[in-house]
Amino acid sequence: MAIQHILWVFDLAGQNTDYKTRTESKKRLDLLFLSNCNNGIESARSEWVGSATIIAPHEFDAVVFLIPNVGQSLINKVGVDVSVVKADITALGYTATGMPGGGVSEVYWDRCLNSQEVASSIFHEAAHLKSENGKMHDKPRMRVLSVKGATYDYPSWEDLEFYEAAIKRRITLRTKVPSQIIP
Repeated sequence: MAIQHILWVFDLAGQNTDYKTRTESKKRLDLLFLSNCNNGIESARSEWVGSATIIAPHEFDAVVFLIPNVGQSLINKVGVDVSVVKADITALGYTATGMPGGGVSEVYWDRCLNSQEVASSIFHEAAHLKSENGKMHDKPRMRVLSVKGATYDYPSWEDLEFYEAAIKRRITLRTKVPSQIIP
């Protein structure tokens, strides 16, 4: 079976800066991370879409929301507490799984210093979503998928192998920006 993977990025983030742009972040995500996922994967790429878009993801895809800041958390909107992430200013993203309608992965634009951190964080949170594994940080020789993954410029082979295995998992994915607000 030919597996094709699209990492959908809903772009809700703030303004480009001198050190981080959407164009450079997408380029790094595709070239440094996704293009190297080729063990049993025919193709892997990212597709960036706007907030009003409704997507039709395929069974091997992933969805990450790039949002301005943790104060505008979509995970919080679907009823999951994000106070731990708010308190940890080093957290560049967060993923909550096991929810009706699919998990939510988000990356915080304001906490990412540059395009490399944006790309690394999107890859990292997509791995959490697809694997539904909060323990991936503990695996030996993880770099980008470790707790402090954004500090690495390049993924390790172990990062790529983990993500390739996660791509092959079928999970429920969000098709649009969550709008439900839970009191």
